[in-house]
Amino acid sequence: MSNLGAFGMKIPKEYGGLGFSNVEYCRALEMVGRYEGNCVALLSAHQSIGIPMPVKLFGTEEQKKKYLPRAAKEITAFALTEPDVGSDPGRLGTTCVKDENGDWILNGEKLWITNGLIASMMVVMARDPETHKISAFIVEGDSPGIDRSTRCRFMGLKALQNGVIKLDNVKVPKENLLGGEGRGLKIAFVTLNVGRLSIPAACVGSSKMLLEECRTWANERVQWGQPVGKHQAISVKLADMAANTYGQECLAYLAAELEDMARDESRTAATVAALVSALWILVVLARPYRPW
Repeated sequence: MSNLGAFGMKIPKEYGGLGFSNVEYCRALEMVGRYEGNCVALLSAHQSIGIPMPVKLFGTEEQKKKYLPRAAKEITAFALTEPDVGSDPGRLGTTCVKDENGDWILNGEKLWITNGLIASMMVVMARDPETHKISAFIVEGDSPGIDRSTRCRFMGLKALQNGVIKLDNVKVPKENLLGGEGRGLKIAFVTLNVGRLSIPAACVGSSKMLLEECRTWANERVQWGQPVGKHQAISVKLADMAANTYGQECLAYLAAELEDMARDESRTAATVAALVSALWILVVLARPYRPW
């Protein structure tokens, strides 16, 4: 995938990436979603909330020149979630303290970090215990004091390199502060919003693939003298699945178009598209048929 340029899809061409728009990026994730969910998660987490998007949107020119060409070839991660902090990132407990040289010392523990075990670089969110401001830092994956030995395992996505990251007096150069002090939450919310676009696109790919499988089986399986797809009960199911898959695709790419146009509605559209895509996968395609 690195040789194909897949890690640099959303990185501008001047920094070694492919310079895809959100729509083009989503088309690529849709294709991957037809075959491999683990690769979708790897690409999405790296591309949208790993180094590429935060640095592209909030990094200095020096940070862009230094890290974006690497991110176009290497796997990166985003370390926000903690054992006691999930959907309420304002409560995070990882700390960042300046030393006598103005560099930062990070201490804390991060949980469920996608790509965290294999990332060469990551964006880490931490709070200043004095000012209580949350900031974002570019951290090298092999920095002294980082422990990435614990892997999280799930019922699905068994190949996902998701894990616990422990930071014990990890030193981060002052020039690796991303976006300025106290801008960590804004960086998190903006990049997470863009990251949601890839999930609906990947679900569109999965839905199309599953629909094709159902159609193929409906044409091959013969009962009562004809393929089961010719029976009304089955044909109604297939028609309903096709209609909902088409609606899912329309909503996913509407959200991507709005983001490319920098429209204010893009955040809501991306969130709704992600939710609806997941529901369609679970309810329409994976469970016994129920009319909407």
